[in-house]
Amino acid sequence: MKCRNLFSYLTAAIVVSILSFSMLASCASEPEPVLSDLTPAQIFQQAQEAASNDKYQRAIEYYHYFLDSYPNETSRRVEAEYEIAFLTHKMGNDQEALRLFDALLEKYRSEEAAVYPQWPKVLATKVSEEIRQQQQGNQPPPATAAE
Repeated sequence: MKCRNLFSYLTAAIVVSILSFSMLASCASEPEPVLSDLTPAQIFQQAQEAASNDKYQRAIEYYHYFLDSYPNETSRRVEAEYEIAFLTHKMGNDQEALRLFDALLEKYRSEEAAVYPQWPKVLATKVSEEIRQQQQGNQPPPATAAE
């Protein structure tokens, strides 16, 4: 009788432990909600903290949230767009990063560009050139006539 009670107790303890662990694991994997009461500065701060912790996708979500929430913040928008392109590059998606950098650089050819900060343009130009040089260096050499 004691063995059966001990077995029942151990089984119950194991089941409770497994359930507790699975609940904790599912909570940890859920993304943090983006709070609608954040100011633009707080959104950028949260995005930068996420990027510093190698949570690039989370940082991109914050920047997209900023772009969606503050359409009239013209100069900060180009900053967010640069950050999204750069983080996309850091995540290894260089083709998409180049597309985003090119779209950002195109904005600097408009009349509105006079109010834009210059650092996103400078860095977008530099990083996109580095990506293109790296891609050219990684391409196989052209075939020769002897082959």
